[in-house]
Amino acid sequence: MKILKILGEKKNLKETAHANLINEKLKKNEIKNNKIFIETKIIDNYYSNFLDKLKINKIVLEEEFKNKLYEKVRLEVEWNNLIYKLYYNKININTAEIKNKLRYEDKKNNFLNEKKLIDLEKNNKIKVFSNYHLNIIKSRASIKYYKWKKQLRL
Repeated sequence: MKILKILGEKKNLKETAHANLINEKLKKNEIKNNKIFIETKIIDNYYSNFLDKLKINKIVLEEEFKNKLYEKVRLEVEWNNLIYKLYYNKININTAEIKNKLRYEDKKNNFLNEKKLIDLEKNNKIKVFSNYHLNIIKSRASIKYYKWKKQLRL
């Protein structure tokens, strides 16, 4: 009950879950079509870091949940790898802009280092291209679905 209150209405929760399932399926197909594979030890590292950030103890998690969470991390790592491979030449970071932000942050007494700020900018650009690519896949899937549905009517 508390989860529903936090996440909103039940209807919105169902819609969000449905949309996430569709997105995951589309991402899996795109990863498979592009033959993206990440070694297990790399996925393990991302998984451990993810749990550490959330301060979750692996031992406490139920096995089924642990496996689903691991597969979710795998999917996101492979998806980000795919997006980087497809759009790496468009992920340019403006160093002058980074230096200006660093000067501004220093004035506010926030001590961001250049590498951390560059990583943040790269992650933001990867998110933009990720959403862009997912929308392209969704539109292709919609077209295929409607063509298939139209053939059924004939």
